[in-house]
Amino acid sequence: MEASFDERYNVSDTKKYYSKINERVLEGRIITTFNAFKDEKSLQVSHIRKDILEHLALQSGKYDIVKTFDNELNVWTVAINGINLYGEGNTESDAVEDLIDSIIEYASLYKEKADLFCKVESLDKLAFFIRILLCQGDREKIKKLLGV
Repeated sequence: MEASFDERYNVSDTKKYYSKINERVLEGRIITTFNAFKDEKSLQVSHIRKDILEHLALQSGKYDIVKTFDNELNVWTVAINGINLYGEGNTESDAVEDLIDSIIEYASLYKEKADLFCKVESLDKLAFFIRILLCQGDREKIKKLLGV
């Protein structure tokens, strides 16, 4: 037996009943909006309370952080495997800070051109940048998220 735990509304009904839907979301429910004129598997939107979303999204991530030291160049590299972002520095700490600079810069580009990113990036990378945007540029939150 399959159970559906979310409430679902088409776009028209979401507009019509927005106040009621918003009230139910504030109570802790998840509401889904879908386009009734498109395939059932088309993109859907979830309405979820922001504090719950942040709690879910900002718990320490399971990112594979790779730290390497290049003896020839005398430089540290800290990278996020699978996300393809990295930072470099004379110390491991400097490399982490450079990585965070790169993440914030890339997240800024994502915010400006989310529609383009959604067409070309993996779901894992999109989720990563949503998590980063929820950090609001707070370097300590980003470090905690990355586990560094």
